[in-house]
This record gives sequence, C-alpha cells and structure tokens, in this order.
Amino acid sequence: MINADTFVIDREDIKNYRFFTTDVIDKIEDRQSRYKDLYKALILGNTRKGKVKIFFKTTEGNRYVETTVWGLTEGFVLLKRDTFIPVASIYEVSFF
Repeated sequence: MINADTFVIDREDIKNYRFFTTDVIDKIEDRQSRYKDLYKALILGNTRKGKVKIFFKTTEGNRYVETTVWGLTEGFVLLKRDTFIPVASIYEVSFF
C-alpha cells in the first residue's frame, strides 16, 4: 500500500539498500499469501513480461518498485540484471 512513508525507487537502486534479517510479516497465513502473490507475479513476468509493484521494508524505510519478476526462490525474488529482494522484506505485491 502506498502511503506517505513509502517511496518508489528504480530497480537499479535496490542494491544500495540494506534489508532486515527477520521477516516483516508475522502470521504464517500472510506469509503463504505473499508467496502465492510472488508466484503469480513470476508467472505474469515470464509469460507476458507483466509488471507488478513490490512493496518492501529496508533499514532506510518503506520502498516499492515497479518491475517484472523473473525468478523466485524460497528466500529471494529475482529481478533483471542480478537484482534480488529478500522475500522476508516484502510486505505486499500489487498487480496493475
């Protein structure tokens, strides 16, 4: 969700941010839902090159990026050019 303390960044700038080591989502059900959304984003990215908004927390605050998801593991989301976001840092995926 976009609010006053959430800022859009370019995909290329993700490498300049530091991420938390603990998961930003407490409930197991919400973590499962997040992973399902990331999997849908992966399918969208690989079949239609569709973009999503990924909202995540960094040590500098809340950020989001509009991007295509190219890969997904249990621990990381892979974007273009070897750019990764830890799954544990993601609190929302928005489709548009």
